[in-house]
Amino acid sequence: MQDLRQDLSSVGDLVSTLEDNEMAREREMLRQEIICHQEQKDNLRDQAEDLENRTAAGTCDLFEHVSVKGFVSRVSKKEKEIEYR
Repeated sequence: MQDLRQDLSSVGDLVSTLEDNEMAREREMLRQEIICHQEQKDNLRDQAEDLENRTAAGTCDLFEHVSVKGFVSRVSKKEKEIEYR
C-alpha cells in the first residue's frame, strides 16, 4: 500500500512537471511573438520617420510608388499626375 502511494505521488509530480513545462513553452512562444511585433512596429516607425524627413527635405514625393491591381503607378504630389504602366 505504501508503494502504491509513492507511485501515485510520483505520477502526480510528473504530471505537474509536464504541465509546468507546457506552460513555460507557451510563455516563451508568446514572448517571442511580442518581440517580433515590437520589432515590426519599430521598423514601421523608422520607415515613417525616414519618409517624413525625406518629404520635408524635398527629396521624395509624398507617394512614391503605389501598386494598384497589378499595375505599378507613380503618383507625384508636386506635379499632380499619375503614371500607369
